[in-house]
Amino acid sequence: ERTRYRHSLRLLGREMQGIIDWRGIAAKLNRWFDETMSISPVILTAPGITDEHMPQPFTPELGVTRRMENGDMFFWDELSDDDLVDPVQREWIDRRGISVTVPMMAAGEIVGLMHFGKKKKNADFTGDDVIIFRDAAATTAPVLQVLKLQAEQLEKKRLVKELDMARAIQEQLMAPSIPEIEGFRLFGTSRACLEMGGDYYDMISLDRHRVLLAVAD
Repeated sequence: ERTRYRHSLRLLGREMQGIIDWRGIAAKLNRWFDETMSISPVILTAPGITDEHMPQPFTPELGVTRRMENGDMFFWDELSDDDLVDPVQREWIDRRGISVTVPMMAAGEIVGLMHFGKKKKNADFTGDDVIIFRDAAATTAPVLQVLKLQAEQLEKKRLVKELDMARAIQEQLMAPSIPEIEGFRLFGTSRACLEMGGDYYDMISLDRHRVLLAVAD
């Protein structure tokens, strides 16, 4: 049965590679675990990717965090006195009915957490379940990494677009033309060090003999 589950999970991983939104990935995982293993819910928390965040999941002094940083999953029903847990964090877990939290690792670092709810009829987790949890986290981690890179690229494009708009607006504020005044030759330019700068100048002709100059930084 474990072999069948793992094969099915590999197929799910291929399907997730074509999904461009983390909500779609979460929906796929929830459906798979509910229909295949009668486990619900499955919640993903990943900084910079998902909207939902587990409160202070990586606080160094928490015993839970130390375990997860080593790649170990955490069973919330097995808390001991040594497993220090932030009260807000524990309330977040209890409110969502989470039983197990599994770190999603990439290149030895946590890229997110996968939280599993209880089995139907509160059945105990088996050794096969634990293996599937690890496989699911390992399958999902690189997919989330790709989503994170895509989100960073989109954000970079958005910033570039906004900077281009700001630069165009700034250029429109500069003197559109250089006035002519007898006895003088006027020039003006502004060259930003980076995408745009804070300098400003303008030249306004008052009459044939007077020009108003404005320079600001």
